[in-house]
Amino acid sequence: MGVVLSGVKIFDEIYEELTIAQQKGIDIKVFKKVAKPLIKQIRKNLRPNKRTGNLSKSIGVKNLKKKEGIRIGARVFGRWKGYHGHLLENGSKKRGKYGNMNGTSFFSKAIDTTATESEKIMTQEYANVITDIIQKAKKN
Repeated sequence: MGVVLSGVKIFDEIYEELTIAQQKGIDIKVFKKVAKPLIKQIRKNLRPNKRTGNLSKSIGVKNLKKKEGIRIGARVFGRWKGYHGHLLENGSKKRGKYGNMNGTSFFSKAIDTTATESEKIMTQEYANVITDIIQKAKKN
């Protein structure tokens, strides 16, 4: 999958020895942990609608089937109603006499704010997961 834990060669070697299914399971577990501070910051950047707060409530994580990873953003399926997230992020073009809406970049700002924290969490979580694998292997 191409994950490299910088500076921890033994972890890289152990990770490469795992099957692709095991790597994917580890990656998704780690990505979900990394996503938590990002989701928290996205919700903080949104000024929730006082009546419903639908967009803020719909921000979350979804596993991508057949792909290796997760999707973070406004969920629009089932009970989630975050269908207007792209309009608040990017704005809209001029629409005749109605004008346009300027974007707030709530998502982009959250990514910029949490980038270094997320990188630290990712490295630490990969190390924790692989350390757990080593501990389980020692017991068997």
